[in-house]
Amino acid sequence: MVRSVALAALALLMGAGLAAAQTIDFEDRECQGAGIVNQGNVVQEDGYSITKRDGEPFQFAVFCTGESRYPKSTALFNNTVNGLIKITKDDGGSFTAVEIKAVALNGAAVVPINFTGTKAGGGQVVHGVQTDGRPPNQGLETFVFPNTFTDLVSLEWTQQSPFHQFDDVVLSAGSFCTYRVKKSKAKGGCGACPSPGDEVRTDTACEDVGDCAKKLKTVLACPDGGPGTCKVKGKRSGCG
Repeated sequence: MVRSVALAALALLMGAGLAAAQTIDFEDRECQGAGIVNQGNVVQEDGYSITKRDGEPFQFAVFCTGESRYPKSTALFNNTVNGLIKITKDDGGSFTAVEIKAVALNGAAVVPINFTGTKAGGGQVVHGVQTDGRPPNQGLETFVFPNTFTDLVSLEWTQQSPFHQFDDVVLSAGSFCTYRVKKSKAKGGCGACPSPGDEVRTDTACEDVGDCAKKLKTVLACPDGGPGTCKVKGKRSGCG
C-alpha cells in the first residue's frame, strides 16, 4: 500500500532546506465564556477564503473556550446541515492541500468527511476520512491528504451528519519533495509510523525532482497525533 504522510516540525532533513507551508487557524477568532459566535458566510485567513453556498440558512461559527464542545483550540464549522465548506486562494492561484485537523461537533461520534479537490487543469481528486469517535473536548485529530491533492484551485467538503469542526488547515502554493520509505522504526509508542514502501511528503518545496535531496533521514511526530515519533529513511521519489 502506498500512503502519503506529511512530516511535522521534528523533521531533520539531510541536505535539503525546509520551506514552511501556510497553516490556516482560527485563533484570532477565539471567544471567552460558553456559547457559539457566528463568523459570517465568508471567512478569510492568510490569503485564502472559506465560503459556503448562497442561501444556506446558517453561518460559519466557532465554540467559545468555556463551551463543553470546545476542542482545545478555536475550530470553525458550518452550522448548516449538509452545508458546503470550500477553500480557494484569494489571488485565484493553485495550491497543495497537506493536512487538516478535525473532530466531532456535538459529542463522541465517528464522523465521515469526504474531500474533493478541483485541479487547475481540470478534473478532480477525492479523499474520504472519518474521525475516531473521540468527543470534541479531547482535541482535534490530524488527517493527511494524499499526494494527489496538488495544483488545486479549490478544496471542498460538506457538513455531513453527525457533523464536525476543523482547524489547522495546512496548504502550500508549491509542490513538495516526496520519498519512498526504505526503513521505519517507531519510538515512544507510536502506532502509526509509515511502512517500507509507503511514500512520505516533506515540507521541502520544489519545482522539479532535482531540487530534492536524493535521500531522506528524519524523525517525525507520530502521524496520527499520538505519543512517540518515527525514525524514517527513504529514497527520493518525486516532486508534487
